[in-house]
Amino acid sequence: MGSFNIKCGVSGQVIAEREKCRVMVILQQATYSPAQVVYRDEAHSLYGVRNSGGIDSLWSPMTGFLSGTYADYSKVTLDATPENQAILAEFFNGLYKEVALTQASERDPAFDFKALVLEKAPKLHTALAKQTHPLDSLPARELDLDEAMKLWDALQKATIHDRVFCVNGNKVLRPLKIAAVHEVTFHRLVALAESIRMYDESTYARNDYFTRAFSNLKEELADVTCNDMKRFVRKDLFRDTLRMGMPSKLSHSLLWAFRRTLDVGVDAVADKGEPVSYFLEVCKGLLDGLYALKGIDRLNVQLSPIEYAGQDYNNATGKLYAEFVAGASDEICAARRAEYGDDDMDDDGLTEN
Repeated sequence: MGSFNIKCGVSGQVIAEREKCRVMVILQQATYSPAQVVYRDEAHSLYGVRNSGGIDSLWSPMTGFLSGTYADYSKVTLDATPENQAILAEFFNGLYKEVALTQASERDPAFDFKALVLEKAPKLHTALAKQTHPLDSLPARELDLDEAMKLWDALQKATIHDRVFCVNGNKVLRPLKIAAVHEVTFHRLVALAESIRMYDESTYARNDYFTRAFSNLKEELADVTCNDMKRFVRKDLFRDTLRMGMPSKLSHSLLWAFRRTLDVGVDAVADKGEPVSYFLEVCKGLLDGLYALKGIDRLNVQLSPIEYAGQDYNNATGKLYAEFVAGASDEICAARRAEYGDDDMDDDGLTEN
């Protein structure tokens, strides 16, 4: 039997064994709160799948993108990078507090994350067991990467079998899954985001964008040179710049995981005279992830769990999907040109409303 490949959740292309990819832990946000309906004078309470934002079964990120290599059967071997270490430290820290214990069924084993941490990552267990406050965090440097990889492998297996449930933003227990994009897709999302134009025709190209942002920040800080609290608040508001107009649900987990790195980079430029290039280098991993999310937001793609592509080794499914979308787009645009003229069809889609 050959490899079971998976589909890229954004481009529809096939991710094959030994290919580089990015994965993200996602959590379903739907509440399944019942809708009250009346049919033939009889009241019913029917479960729905809509969340507060109105999107069916919306999935939101619990982590940023983790880099790795596709292994097989939906499993990804993660890279031992500082960026992955920072993301996993924050993720494991939060999951330890909010994950449910899934009892065994006739077909499936139990899932007990705390017991799994004790078994696979004893150093991590010692650190997490000492925490006493809900806001206690785990510094990335304290996460042993060998332990983290063992724990990640076990967690992946549990998500594949739908055994992991965690409290979402609505304080409802919902499934935790993993989304994946091809490495090529990830970098194309970053490039797309950098080319997006704002209403004033400036772009999100990171050097220009953050040069303007830091210039504005320095002007704001110049008025409060002797007030540490106001300086702290104004630098904290700089995070809005990093969201680049995205919904907070997309960017929050990534920004939170890299908050210490972000503070170092912002302070260096705003207070210590370092050039903007210093910030861009120190925060490169964070910024790559943010720009990829911005690309997803611009394409209006909803995150979704990994889907199998079967034993598709030559990307036949991906090529067919790309040809189908391109053909449909050409027909739709041609019909609208015939109806409205060329002038109304010249928008390349890169300018934000």
